[in-house]
Amino acid sequence: MPLKFKGTRDYLHGSDFFNALTAIGEELTCHAGCFIDRLVFRRYARNLCEITANKPDDVDKLIGQVRYMYSASESGFDYFLVETNQPISERYPYDESLIEKMIDLNRELRSAVLSEPSGYTTIEDVIVLTKYLNYAISPVIEGKWLFGQLTLDESLPDSYVSLEIQMRNLFEARFSVSNIFVDGLKIGTIKFIVGIV
Repeated sequence: MPLKFKGTRDYLHGSDFFNALTAIGEELTCHAGCFIDRLVFRRYARNLCEITANKPDDVDKLIGQVRYMYSASESGFDYFLVETNQPISERYPYDESLIEKMIDLNRELRSAVLSEPSGYTTIEDVIVLTKYLNYAISPVIEGKWLFGQLTLDESLPDSYVSLEIQMRNLFEARFSVSNIFVDGLKIGTIKFIVGIV
């Protein structure tokens, strides 16, 4: 997977994994209309990664797992994300503060809303909204709030009218679980964890 570092980060970002995996989903599964219904990260990747149907023998190389669905009656297609020894030599600019300036935050309801798309991809908006909400509700932590897991009931759309993240559970300084609403409809959940970069 030819990913680049995002902005000033020195690890690969979950949104880039999601976008790259979405782009190759039909080719991998041989099913048109498949979508990512589950993406889980176990640790950071600082080198290029590959996707495989077989769990790696060296579990230290395992970055995460992805599952594609194309029908509710099927069991899905599972793949593993494995870090290689090949270094990443490129990065691209990214300014998430542009998204943050558009967020409507409601601390009492533990909600963060974008009333219009930011111009970035939907998954980037989802992650920034969740991160922003987590720091607003639980700002004092050891480490950083990081994207850990995504579960979707349907495909994440390319565009939307409104996007809302609503925190469902918070385990202080450990992890949070939030609902994702697109145009008022709940389409999945996102889990953030506290980690050291």
